Amino acid sequence: MAEWVQSRLEDRFQELEQLERVGLFTTTEIRAIVKKVTALEYRVLRCQISKEDYLAYIQYEINLLSLLKKRRKATGYNYKKEIEYASVTRIHALFKRAEAKWKDDLQLWLSHIKFCKLWKCKMQLSKLYASVLAIHPNKIGKVFV
Repeated sequence: MAEWVQSRLEDRFQELEQLERVGLFTTTEIRAIVKKVTALEYRVLRCQISKEDYLAYIQYEINLLSLLKKRRKATGYNYKKEIEYASVTRIHALFKRAEAKWKDDLQLWLSHIKFCKLWKCKMQLSKLYASVLAIHPNKIGKVFV
């Protein structure tokens, strides 16, 4: 389990290093992010996983992404947009992992759809509609509202 957590943290290393280098986050904040992400990763990799663990992790990532957006606006730094792309991709991966475990939870699917609309992920949204309608064909009205 520790190998998976370490691997996922190493995947974020360049992104966090860039955030610190360009001045959007301080060293202390980066350490706090690493500590929190490590704890959240361990929670979603436990033997007895709960949906709330995934939702807490997804919410943390979304909050971090919105904080990054606000800091970009405040500082006027509009370069290195791949940082947001990596965060959005990671959030999509978390949603997919949760949806694979709790396929019957329509609210989880709707949250993912809302996230895709908010961040304008059209390709992902198209695939998501196809997936949710394959699993919940009788709930078309709720999905396309």
